[in-house]
Amino acid sequence: MTKKRKKYSAEYRAKVALDAVREQETVAAIARKYKVHANLVYKWKRQLLENLPKVFDAEAGSSGDAAEREADLLKKIGELTVERDFLLWWTPEFGPKTGVVKVEPAQREKSSS
Repeated sequence: MTKKRKKYSAEYRAKVALDAVREQETVAAIARKYKVHANLVYKWKRQLLENLPKVFDAEAGSSGDAAEREADLLKKIGELTVERDFLLWWTPEFGPKTGVVKVEPAQREKSSS
């Protein structure tokens, strides 16, 4: 029988890692307190410290990323609108109301004889 690995939530890992960063207790004491292996405490602490600068980078750069994404989405909306209008123009049910009669290929052959 295989034993399933325990999956810890992100909030739980963050709580353990913050305790380890504070260094008020030893890693062994933190591991006992949260009932996890000490290697996990070290790993989560390292991940926290490595990703901490990204939190502040994301905060500063989020407005630029959002503006860029908005511009891309608006461009795509424009392309899709033009495509839709073109396809609707050539659809018999919604085609132009200019009085132009579309002749199907089969009808052309009959009318030309």
